[in-house]
Amino acid sequence: MASERGFSLIEALIAMSIAAIMIIGGSQLFGVTSERSKTLHYQSELMHQMESLKRQYRRPREFPNQLESTRDYQLTLESCGVDCRTLRLTPNRSHACRYWELSTDGSMGAGREGCWPESAVRAFAGHSSPS
Repeated sequence: MASERGFSLIEALIAMSIAAIMIIGGSQLFGVTSERSKTLHYQSELMHQMESLKRQYRRPREFPNQLESTRDYQLTLESCGVDCRTLRLTPNRSHACRYWELSTDGSMGAGREGCWPESAVRAFAGHSSPS
């Protein structure tokens, strides 16, 4: 008589299939979480830079001509009117959104639809005046 020790082939295949499904699900979750974290980082940096730009404007009532970029992203500043500037953040690494924009008049833009969450749009629009 054969002893009943160990797993049968079917049990081992089922266990390996379950492990593979868990690994695939975990890697997809990690990818989504990592991408979302980068998105939030870029948005936070852009909002911080815009607030800094507004503070600089309040002192001499003049916007700076250029901003310093970092190794993570490039910042560009363009005019959108007499007292309006648009600040664009473009990541140096590829990203699904490609870029984000904020204007001192409260408008927001991105390289693709849905890159700004509605809560950020509402919050920034409430603090958009350069006064």
